[in-house]
Amino acid sequence: MKWLQVHLSTAVVLMFAAGGIIWGNVTPRAREALGCVWHPEDASPFRASYGAGDVVILETMYGWPFNAAWSGDIFIAGKKRKLVYDSFFIFADLYVALAILLAVWFVCERWIAWRAGRKKETDS
Repeated sequence: MKWLQVHLSTAVVLMFAAGGIIWGNVTPRAREALGCVWHPEDASPFRASYGAGDVVILETMYGWPFNAAWSGDIFIAGKKRKLVYDSFFIFADLYVALAILLAVWFVCERWIAWRAGRKKETDS
């Protein structure tokens, strides 16, 4: 099981990389649209007014590098909130995160092996 061993410095760098990935995935990004609603029948945006004022849509998105989840607040006469997940983008975010962590692990371990080999050459 020697291939499962990692150096302490690699583990610390991996911890910071994982923290950055988690931060990117849980930090909400907000977007606001005023007066435009997407109409599903003809797939065109239209301006809607409901007496008290225009429609305001506040959308909060989560996930990095893809938007894997989002919640929308639609203000017309009241407030309606729903949280939507897209499992394809959740797995895409997961694969990107694993690829980043594997790349960080590989680069750190190769750099440590290169430095150890260079140190042996100068000691000889």
